[in-house]
Amino acid sequence: MKIKYIYITIFTALAYFATARLSLLLAIPPGFASAAWPPAGIALACLLHFRGHATLGILIGSFLTNMWPYVSLSNLESIQRPMVTALIIGIGAALQSYIIYRSIKYFDKSKLKLDSKESVFKFMLICGPLGCLTSSSIGVSTLFFSGIISSKSFLFSWFTWWTGDIIGTITFTPILISLFRRSEKLWVGRRKTVTLPSAILFSLIVVIFINARNWEQQRLENRFNTRFKDITTTVNSYYRYYQDTLNAALAYINNSERITHIEFQKFSSKIIRKQSGIRAISWNRIIKDEDKEKFIQEMKLNGYPNFRITEKNVDNQIIDAKKRDEYIVVTHIYPYEDNIKAHGLDVSFSRTRKESLDKAHELDDTYLTGDITLVQDGGDFFPKGFLSLSPTKEKNTDITNGYVAGVFNYKKMFKEMLANSDLDGLEILLINSNNSIVYSNEDRYQDKKFDDKLKNKFSK
Repeated sequence: MKIKYIYITIFTALAYFATARLSLLLAIPPGFASAAWPPAGIALACLLHFRGHATLGILIGSFLTNMWPYVSLSNLESIQRPMVTALIIGIGAALQSYIIYRSIKYFDKSKLKLDSKESVFKFMLICGPLGCLTSSSIGVSTLFFSGIISSKSFLFSWFTWWTGDIIGTITFTPILISLFRRSEKLWVGRRKTVTLPSAILFSLIVVIFINARNWEQQRLENRFNTRFKDITTTVNSYYRYYQDTLNAALAYINNSERITHIEFQKFSSKIIRKQSGIRAISWNRIIKDEDKEKFIQEMKLNGYPNFRITEKNVDNQIIDAKKRDEYIVVTHIYPYEDNIKAHGLDVSFSRTRKESLDKAHELDDTYLTGDITLVQDGGDFFPKGFLSLSPTKEKNTDITNGYVAGVFNYKKMFKEMLANSDLDGLEILLINSNNSIVYSNEDRYQDKKFDDKLKNKFSK
């Protein structure tokens, strides 16, 4: 490659990149496209002046523009996908400019003199509505298939991209042609008649779109604040409902001498509505080791012929409980069919779970556990949840005989809470003290950490 072509490539790439970074200030949310895109005009002008040698520079400039926000040497693996996206968008930008360049060469017989209405009309049509279909179609489709924009914002983003390229080409291409062709008398006279009006027109467009962007940004912020307030109010309302439900179950256990499977199911079905965010409610009875076999036989006679006391091993599999002084066994659980795996589970098998039970006993009040993987939901997206533990007493005594446990799955809970909320365009992340995402309305965040990359994304 001749040194001249290297200079052309570098000049085109830098010109595209510099103006592109400035033009992104005109992007209107929620789209990723700018309402006016001067780099499209600069790219075409460079091709018309330097001919096809500027094509590589356009691709590089566009690639750097779209890759720039993701550049991070600390995590090279995380930039592989954005790199492919940026490369495809860059190919689209270079391809569009080259197609327009070849079309002008073929259809414009005046050789850019633009000295007739017909030649001007052809030039504007080729540079504008027709020529700018390529980059917008390739670019927005790439963003959609990469999961960056949704189907709902596809047409808006495409139209904004297409319009921005049109404004960029019909405004900046003539300006740069007049500067590049300083030796041609025809274009010397046009600098005042073309360059000045075009510059004024673009300045007006910039002012209009900056005001439009600020107005739209304010509108979106106001809408977000209103939606957030509504969601907060709804969550607090459901929190009180869950609390009242568990208190009713606690009172029922404390005032009952003997509870059967049928009675527990009947009572629980009355206080827990269908599709409730409460994954399950159970009574976990304290069983001494010497009473273990008697208790198992009692449960088998009570309608559970296959009943056994179990625990989970290191692989999260259900196994028979190991021998210990006492067991805290899931004796009754509602709804039974959905939670059959948890029936008979000794919830004290886990050290952290046992500590939670001890704290509930010491407080003699309700205690919420940390995040756990629910045995019922091990194969689901976001199986994380927590338990609400409340000690129960033998009737008319202060002797603790078990615990009422409210089992909450974050996904099921928030599905009920937010069923009637406007979540369009919102990504909700629930993050625990370990910076792990335990719930999101987007499944792609499953098992992910709320790392610096995500923090930067949600702080913008």
